[in-house]
Amino acid sequence: MAVTLLPTAVFAEDATGTSSAGGTIYVDAVNGNDSNENVGQSWETAYQTLKTAVTAAKSGDTIMLSAAKYTLYGIPSTNTTKGKDLTFVGQGADKTGWNIGAEVPDPANFGTEYNGDYSFDGAKTITFKDMTLQSADANYLGFIRADQTVVEDCTINGKTFYWGYTSASFKNTTFNCPSGDYAIWTYSSPTMTFDTCTFNSSGKVINVYTDFGAGKQDIMVNFKNCTVNNTVESLKPVLNINDSNMGKFKYILNISGNTTVTGVDVDKDTCSRLFGFGGKAASNNKGKTVVNFGDTTVWEDGKMVDAKAYHTDGVTVDGVTYDNGVAGANDSLYAEGYKDNEVKTTTTDWAEQEDGSYTRTVTRKCNYCGYEEETTEIDWNVPKSIIAAACLNTKDHYSYLIGYSDGTVRPNGRITRAEVATIFFRLLTDDARQRNWSSENNFSDVSADKWYNNAVSTLCHMGVLGGYSDGTFRPNAPITRAEFAKIAVSFSQANGSAVYSYFTDVKTTDWFAPYVTAAKDSSLIEGYSDGSFKPENRITRAEACAIVNRVLGRKPSKNHMKISGRIDWPDCTTADWFYEAIMEATNSHTYQMGKRVETWSDKLPQRDWAALEKIWSRANSR
Repeated sequence: MAVTLLPTAVFAEDATGTSSAGGTIYVDAVNGNDSNENVGQSWETAYQTLKTAVTAAKSGDTIMLSAAKYTLYGIPSTNTTKGKDLTFVGQGADKTGWNIGAEVPDPANFGTEYNGDYSFDGAKTITFKDMTLQSADANYLGFIRADQTVVEDCTINGKTFYWGYTSASFKNTTFNCPSGDYAIWTYSSPTMTFDTCTFNSSGKVINVYTDFGAGKQDIMVNFKNCTVNNTVESLKPVLNINDSNMGKFKYILNISGNTTVTGVDVDKDTCSRLFGFGGKAASNNKGKTVVNFGDTTVWEDGKMVDAKAYHTDGVTVDGVTYDNGVAGANDSLYAEGYKDNEVKTTTTDWAEQEDGSYTRTVTRKCNYCGYEEETTEIDWNVPKSIIAAACLNTKDHYSYLIGYSDGTVRPNGRITRAEVATIFFRLLTDDARQRNWSSENNFSDVSADKWYNNAVSTLCHMGVLGGYSDGTFRPNAPITRAEFAKIAVSFSQANGSAVYSYFTDVKTTDWFAPYVTAAKDSSLIEGYSDGSFKPENRITRAEACAIVNRVLGRKPSKNHMKISGRIDWPDCTTADWFYEAIMEATNSHTYQMGKRVETWSDKLPQRDWAALEKIWSRANSR
């Protein structure tokens, strides 16, 4: 039988009674005695001082610490920790404490590394488990010149800069940040990892700024499965970046797992709570940062990349889930780019291609950070009514309704089919009007010399208006609520395919049911208190204006339209339900748009629509 003989040194004890590499040493600051026989071998024969224990320890040893406070600050690393791998294990964060550096740093040395802790200068891998590590609220604190540090199941109080000149790893650790300051700077470690950590903060969390090695190598920060609880709304993202000193090298931020963040505002440049430049992108964003979210790079060369994957699919991509911790359907934040409720989507008109397809450009822009992306949509069967959806001038708030010679506006009066055609014709963008211009139609009662011919012909060409089976248009007939709903839907992004019985007098089989449904779904129309819609009733001028304003995205408010030169009407008072709608329709104005209402700024001259139509007619009749 073969026998393997191990070196006796593995089992031997040195002169102090301490086992060699890989052994366990015990320290009891209260009940220990450095002079006991077999000192440090058990709790019954524990060392009393940490200095004596680390002096006796061999590389690879584990040092068990009792419920007390410890420090090696001010003790030279020579003959104690230098060149050693050491693991320190406490009795829990509520029982065992370790002071990093002096309990009260020297004010004369604030802002310098002289307040740092050199007790592990030249040490190899230093591991801390199950204890509280206490720092102070001053710059340049931490364990200076240790090669690697590992922190597991600990609590860290205060601010630190130095942890490991090769790497620093934190797992299942709670950081209690100083008031209004960072918990940690990625200052000395080329690789720093945070795994399942919790940050209790009040303004700032992690400062991604590195002095050691800056401009000499890439520097990596790994952030996985962490939780950030910020009690004060912070303008700084969780990972606040300054890459201005990286030279030809980069920061590489790897974000993965399930991260929850509360109380942190969205960075205005990256539009992310997780990473950004804290409002200082001009000086701190030099294109030297790469951010990977899961397996996908989301930030590189100073800008977002591959944003669409996140914006389209939601908050879980590549196995990464990000939740900002705020209740409500519109409060979750994607991995990067776009703040919810701040994204504006615009589309160009559908354009027919030579192969018979239709294309349009869709632009999505975040009003918060300004990030913008464009995509091209292709469809092989786009009806003309859909092409009209993006043709209205929603930017300029010109009046589109004219009063009568007696000074009234007659809000409860009827409005004809020709008048409605003229209103929407006037509200077209110049480009849409020119592209779709027509002065020809097939109606027996709309001749070329009629004042409404161009309007009716153009809107019929667009597929918005239609006539009757007898070949007439009936321009002077009052328009019904159902007919107006169809026109409103045609000029909106509403989908008119699904049919629901929202109203007691609208059957799913009625020709207008899809349009009434779409208008209701898009909040363009309202019914009556008895649950009816009254589709065949004549729509009033006031009702028509209210719907037109909704189609245009106008948000009038009687409390925000007090401007000089405003046109008022004797038959339209602030007590009337239609007051805001009529005033919006009859007064040209500049405005500031809020989330719920618009505020008028100045009165604009009323447009001479008759003169403009002559100009348009001459321009398009050549």
